[in-house]
Amino acid sequence: MDQIPLWALYVIAALVTAASIEAGWRIGIYRFHHVHKDEKSSIGTVVAATMGLLAFLLAFTFGMAADRYETRRQIVLDETNAIYAAYLRADFLSDTERDRVRAALRDYVTLHAGGMSAVASPEGIVKSAGAARS
Repeated sequence: MDQIPLWALYVIAALVTAASIEAGWRIGIYRFHHVHKDEKSSIGTVVAATMGLLAFLLAFTFGMAADRYETRRQIVLDETNAIYAAYLRADFLSDTERDRVRAALRDYVTLHAGGMSAVASPEGIVKSAGAARS
């Protein structure tokens, strides 16, 4: 699987999907014209069951997304409170140490306010490591 290029995998998946849709369409047309009227009533039950399953999966997915959002929000809030507490506790240090700690905290906040791309960049890693050492 690793040997197949990504674009080729996409094309294969698209062709298989299109072929499945076409086959399903043709089978449906054939069955519509060749099946007795009594057998057609069971289709409503199958559709209702499928829609129920779809609703369940959709609710489950939204529930997971909401949990992830709430967890992420709580983590950001906890980090913000920790930074603020460290900034305030720097008052107990001598003047030179206090200024150095507060500058490091400001650099940290500025770096993290740029998002994950700023933190994970090579420059962000160097800045973060430098701030941790000072």
